[in-house]
Amino acid sequence: MILLVAFLLVVAAVPLLGGHLTRLATVELRGTPLLLGATVVQAVITQLAIDVPREVTGAAHLASYVMAGAFVWANRRLPWLWLAALGGASNFVVIVANKGVMPASAEALSLAGQSGTGADFANSALVESPRLSFLGDVFAVPASWPLANVFSVGDVILLVGGALLVHRVSGSRPPGRSRRLVDDTAAPSAGRLALLRDNADFRRLWLAGASSDIGDWTYSLAVIAVLALQGASPTVFAVLIAVQMLASSVVGVVGTSVVDRVDRVRLLTLVNVAQAATVCTLLVPQEPGVAHLVLVGGILGGLGALVRPATMASIPNLVRDEECVVANGYVAAAFNVAVSLGPVIGAGMVSTWGARPAFLLNTVSFLLSATLVARIRRRHVPGAQHAGGNGDGWFVAATAGLRHISRRPPLHGLLVLMAFVVLGAALRAPVEPRFVVDALGGSAGAIGALASLWGLGMVLGSAVGASAGRRWSLEKVLVASVTVLAVCILSASWLALLAPVAALWLVAGSANALGSVAYESLLQQRTPDHLRGRVFGAAEAVLDLTYLVGAVAAGFLGALVGTRVGVGVAGAAVLVAGLYGVVALLSRSDPATPPRPSDAATPAAAPAPT
Repeated sequence: MILLVAFLLVVAAVPLLGGHLTRLATVELRGTPLLLGATVVQAVITQLAIDVPREVTGAAHLASYVMAGAFVWANRRLPWLWLAALGGASNFVVIVANKGVMPASAEALSLAGQSGTGADFANSALVESPRLSFLGDVFAVPASWPLANVFSVGDVILLVGGALLVHRVSGSRPPGRSRRLVDDTAAPSAGRLALLRDNADFRRLWLAGASSDIGDWTYSLAVIAVLALQGASPTVFAVLIAVQMLASSVVGVVGTSVVDRVDRVRLLTLVNVAQAATVCTLLVPQEPGVAHLVLVGGILGGLGALVRPATMASIPNLVRDEECVVANGYVAAAFNVAVSLGPVIGAGMVSTWGARPAFLLNTVSFLLSATLVARIRRRHVPGAQHAGGNGDGWFVAATAGLRHISRRPPLHGLLVLMAFVVLGAALRAPVEPRFVVDALGGSAGAIGALASLWGLGMVLGSAVGASAGRRWSLEKVLVASVTVLAVCILSASWLALLAPVAALWLVAGSANALGSVAYESLLQQRTPDHLRGRVFGAAEAVLDLTYLVGAVAAGFLGALVGTRVGVGVAGAAVLVAGLYGVVALLSRSDPATPPRPSDAATPAAAPAPT
């Protein structure tokens, strides 16, 4: 009932935002009987099926989702229906895993004033040893409020998707936006799709990154599982993270000069092959030891420090200048999807077959990535004369990225801003699980649900990055995103209920990703091609070290002042970033931003092939 009321409020807001409800009546829906049938089945099994065996009602519950899924497939061309379908799929997966019942956490049921037990069938109930509990009903509207009930991450995603669909079809627009911008929304969408469809080289680079990202995050979960089963102490996990990040930082500062010296496509291919060979060594022993995992982590950290600078430096050589923001949004979206799905895939593989299949999947993902990158036809070598081949010492060439950042106020302003954002993330991450449990009264499932909502927000933020970059300057997008992120975290630190924190986390994830796309696009625009690899490498190294310092400080901070204050301090660090951005990026222009002559002199600036 709570979702129905929320959806009706969404529809009621259409006229307030300049939309027309009559447009909804013009939408031609296919398979309407399927949706009606699913609704009737849901109503019958939850309200009338008192004496029917649970096995029958559980099967009917699953059948209703199958009918709804068929309706979605028949109408898949409707805008944003895919997002609503993602929410429904999340609910369907957890219901299947729990034999037809949506598991609810005891904390959420208690807050909503429900028992979750009884002989009658309920589509949401307490389940003994629930599976995928973080996707279940872990949020609640308190019993003291109207329409008290429990709800899941999938319900939130479904509602957001439905709201976006209704307002898109009805032509709603935010306050202050002209009608012309709303009516033109279809054109940018087509342009974004055209970039992947028509630019084969960028498509290969994007698919290669998506493949290796999925493998990486699957592998990460497998390593955690192996160490946990071996009884590793927290110190071991800390050493593993420290070794990987230190290796990444060192290579990022002194090793990325090679990115600006050689063919970046060939470099990415060789690095992917080396990554595959490194992970493959974990398949040799029956169970890799701690030292072996730490060594592999360090090697992967160092090799990974070459991949991201080479990828981000290559994008402007493969797409037009005006397409860079769109391309960065695609890359960020693929990474954020991998962050959300990789651990789920890894958990399923480890729990079913053990860690070795996850290691094998990561190996295959790196080889697939190498194959895709090797097929990129457009090659670009910045030139050894710019990368330290003109007589400069090795150290001078290697640290050119840091020197370039330090000498250009717009660039070091960007880096300082992002350092505060990363510091806030590092301060928040270690204390967030205890904050959810201690301050919000949540369960382990609630921790996972909040992480999923943040990940979903990041995917959405990456998707809208290009549209925001066309309407406002990237500096404004970055500062506004960071400020919104800070407000969300600070607001959450004052709350005592999970539901509003869940909504804030969805918004915060979107702001986080939108700011990241703007930052990377600005870094690309303000750096000449012959330095771009080293600038990205140096920036990543500084941010990695910042995160490492922040994570260490968070452990002491959480014990000293408590988790709620710890989250507040994290939000304050991000707020400092937003305020600094107002002063450093918005209060002064950037007269020193030059054109990119090195790009203009190469075929890279030519239109992407169609």
